[in-house]
Amino acid sequence: MSRLSSSPPVSVQHRLSTRVQALPVWRRLGVVALLGLLLVWGSLAATARQLEVTRTQVTVEFGRQVTIVARFRSTRPIEQVYLFLHPEGTLNTYSSEMAREGKRWQHIFALQEWPLPPFATVYYWFQVQYQDGTTEQTPAFTFEYQDTRFTWETLTEPPIYVHWTQGDPTIAQAMINAAQEAVQRTRWQWLAPTPQRVDVYLYPDAVSLEPLLQNAPEWAGASAYPALGTIFLTYPTTPTEVAERQRDVAHEVAHIALYEALKEASVSLPWWLQEGLASLAEPEMREEYQTALAQAWKDKSLLSLSDLCTLNLWQADEVRLAYAEAASFVNYLQQRYGARKLYRLLLAYAMGLSCEEGVQEVFGKSLADLEALWQQETLAYSGPALNQKMPVVLLWSGMLALVALSFTLVFVWIRRYGG
Repeated sequence: MSRLSSSPPVSVQHRLSTRVQALPVWRRLGVVALLGLLLVWGSLAATARQLEVTRTQVTVEFGRQVTIVARFRSTRPIEQVYLFLHPEGTLNTYSSEMAREGKRWQHIFALQEWPLPPFATVYYWFQVQYQDGTTEQTPAFTFEYQDTRFTWETLTEPPIYVHWTQGDPTIAQAMINAAQEAVQRTRWQWLAPTPQRVDVYLYPDAVSLEPLLQNAPEWAGASAYPALGTIFLTYPTTPTEVAERQRDVAHEVAHIALYEALKEASVSLPWWLQEGLASLAEPEMREEYQTALAQAWKDKSLLSLSDLCTLNLWQADEVRLAYAEAASFVNYLQQRYGARKLYRLLLAYAMGLSCEEGVQEVFGKSLADLEALWQQETLAYSGPALNQKMPVVLLWSGMLALVALSFTLVFVWIRRYGG
């Protein structure tokens, strides 16, 4: 491999020296500075070319492993090579030693131990340790962690993209409709931004979806990566399942909108606020939530909201009640205080306030005081069925009562004065 010379040849130096002496002083200084830069550049280029990645190969077995192979050309003997992997939309970087096999270096990345976000761009690079103890890092390379087990069809209405492997486009359109409605709903509920892109993947069955739910609890039926704008569900086959998937899509769209609004700070929100806003994006409160909330109110077994700042419950019945309370409480805050106050609450938590401090800062009340008001004004007054559609119901009920009262008064007036 040819190298850049650290200084020009002698004959070239003589000609340059003669010409430089004939120039004005200020031009001489400019030429000297330029030559200095060229010499530094040549030295750096020579150093940079001491290591070269001549070949990389990535083999993906979705849900199982990723094999990365690399070959290097170096002017110094290599002692060890380390692999670094950073998936797009995550905060973690994985690293490991590579195994030497002849002239190539290889590492098998076990996805059961370190799962990668599906459909993410993955950045990887190498750090080479030489025998003299010095190290050098290569530029980054990328590969796409695609689920190549299936051939995907796509239907889109930006920013929503729905992908499926079986069935007809009408189901995909139903998912698009649910997602678009959720985008609009979150916008007026808490001033949410419109996500740049949302990809919904409908898997043919629960078995094929399982590799994407490795770290999810057993009661979870969907998965999402808000930082990547991706949602994963099973393909619905009945009208009931279609309605359920539409609620799931709306729920996850809200999580993606939260990430769009707050980025990494969205993970610092109290659990009840994250899941309450996501449930608020659904068309109406789920029937099982209403049932769980009514039973807990009757039995005086409601969970404390302070315990729902973080969720440490893994029993399905407890989790259902936790979701029901979060949905009802956040709906109460939205109806009583409005979208701007909810958005201010998000910003307060994004600035690092604790679960209790954020509520006190925005509403001027403790979490316990707000919890008592919610229970008194929502659960005790009208029952747990109150949801985001209830204000409309109350409005129409009030109007009908007013009309009935008007007719009654007119009738009484006619009988008394009409003759």
